Amino acid sequence: VVNSIDMAQRGLEMVVTGSDDMTVKLWDFRDKKPSLEQKQNYQITSVCFGKNYDTVYYGGVNNQILVWNLRKDEIEERYIGHTDSITGLSVSHSSNFLLSDSMDHTIKVWDIRPWCSGSREVKTLTSAIHNYERNLLRPAWNKDDTLISGGSADRFVYVWDFETAGVLHKLGGHHGSVNE
Repeated sequence: VVNSIDMAQRGLEMVVTGSDDMTVKLWDFRDKKPSLEQKQNYQITSVCFGKNYDTVYYGGVNNQILVWNLRKDEIEERYIGHTDSITGLSVSHSSNFLLSDSMDHTIKVWDIRPWCSGSREVKTLTSAIHNYERNLLRPAWNKDDTLISGGSADRFVYVWDFETAGVLHKLGGHHGSVNE
């Protein structure tokens, strides 16, 4: 099962996938086969490209986010802070921050700027929950990176203010889990 996919948005004909077969694959449309691959010993549940498409962020059931440098084909960094599986990742439009949703009932904000000093973990958002279904909930940014949204197993969509990390809206009306 392919759990996550992200497509390059500017000019490059590439897509990255993460799967239950424990691989992250970078696909080039011209070759119609993976051009690079990372093999892990756990299922991959979320993937996303970095700003210039030379980096892929991915996470899975090992509770960590790995930073894969595509030019060097190596893992550059690991973001550790969640206590359960990563279910969703999203890079901000400014490319300064990464959101990670986890089955530990948190969404974390990570500073992914190259000159970041100290801890990359900036803040933790709470309220959205996971349940026994263990769905892959995905977070998202608004256009100017001031708001963060996330679905929840409690059938609500939560909207947080980026600066304060406070819940601005709790939007109901769905009859099941809101995954993305």
